[in-house]
Amino acid sequence: NNHHHNNNHADNHSISQEFRWAFDKLDTNGDGFISRREFIQGIRSNDKVAALVKASEASERQLTEFFSLIDRNSDSHITLDELNVHVDAIYREAADNRSRS
Repeated sequence: NNHHHNNNHADNHSISQEFRWAFDKLDTNGDGFISRREFIQGIRSNDKVAALVKASEASERQLTEFFSLIDRNSDSHITLDELNVHVDAIYREAADNRSRS
């Protein structure tokens, strides 16, 4: 019964290596959560992370708002899942806009 166990919502767009990498970069103390400070500092100090989450030109205020959007349960910490859901939505929206134009 092993065969369906590893496509654990793979068709549901699994979390990519890039996001895991970005998440690890942002999670500087390694506790598995990204705090608001880690989020803002990490994005500002790493262009590749910023590009991944589409926040390259964001000001600190925008990043704070962005953080609140991603932090769906408002516990001031972002989990990998929360980040993935949010970024997934951004990419889907971008794809929608492309197919509409």
